[in-house]
Amino acid sequence: MTLCFCPGRVFVAPENGRNARRGWGRLRALIPLPRAENRKSEIRPGGLETENFQHASPSGFTLVEILATVAILAIVMPATMYGLDLATRLAGLTRQRDVAINLAEARLNDLAATGDWQNGPLSGTFTSAPHYSWQAATEAWPEPNLPNANLTELTVTVTWASFGRSRQVALSTLLYPTPPTTWSTGTGGPQG
Repeated sequence: MTLCFCPGRVFVAPENGRNARRGWGRLRALIPLPRAENRKSEIRPGGLETENFQHASPSGFTLVEILATVAILAIVMPATMYGLDLATRLAGLTRQRDVAINLAEARLNDLAATGDWQNGPLSGTFTSAPHYSWQAATEAWPEPNLPNANLTELTVTVTWASFGRSRQVALSTLLYPTPPTTWSTGTGGPQG
């Protein structure tokens, strides 16, 4: 019987003339060897090389592998935490901006519908959201194609504090000033 060493395996072939003529012929057994890093070679007197195998240690992590993992985590974790903090802040700011836009739109519609933009209060706070305040401003809107249109731009600005800074959102619309109407008791309709 002849042993043939290949990287990581031992082949066993029977000794007979037919296998010797064909090289190795058919291999009868395949025996895996231990990993190459556990193998030691020694050369004995007479030129014979023998191999001694060390028993493989149980699988697990070494101290160096654990320390390397901790070092990588120490580098990656602050950047990850900063990214999460930034994403949370931006989400909060977006939510606050959405609330401010909804409040500004409601106040703008209320001022336009009631006509308070002509002679009512043009600033205040919201009872449902006390951290937000509003201010309205009017400005004449010249229209060159319609010189007698008499349009007015109404702008409502909502202000709030977020992350130590004052922030604001402004919404505008165009309105026609309405003349005051008087009601007559006899006709039941507006008199102008």
